[in-house]
Amino acid sequence: MQDAVQSAEEYVAAVPAGHRPLFERVDRLLRTGRDDLEVDLSYGILRYRRPGSARARRPALHLGVWKHGVSLYGWSADHDGGFGARHPELLSGRGTLKLSLARAGAVSDEDLTALFAAVLDG
Repeated sequence: MQDAVQSAEEYVAAVPAGHRPLFERVDRLLRTGRDDLEVDLSYGILRYRRPGSARARRPALHLGVWKHGVSLYGWSADHDGGFGARHPELLSGRGTLKLSLARAGAVSDEDLTALFAAVLDG
């Protein structure tokens, strides 16, 4: 999927139908209350970040689709709002959450929202 797309809009349009409900849930939770959030393509997946100067290091979350679900990347363990302690089974390496289609219901909207707030609103 990532080789064929050139923009965030193309990435979203290419999300497979079976992944779309989970992808849209995560995307909606990321955007809620963040009208100024910038979304672009970085390393072949979506990058969500707050606006700021080009030189400032801004926190970002990356959202990608993989064979079994969606993945989120881009935070450190000490800036996850306790998400890793509550859901260690979903973490795949440092700053990586793999949310499979089969396990999507294992994480509440509130838990995801708390993670996103810790990383993006920090």
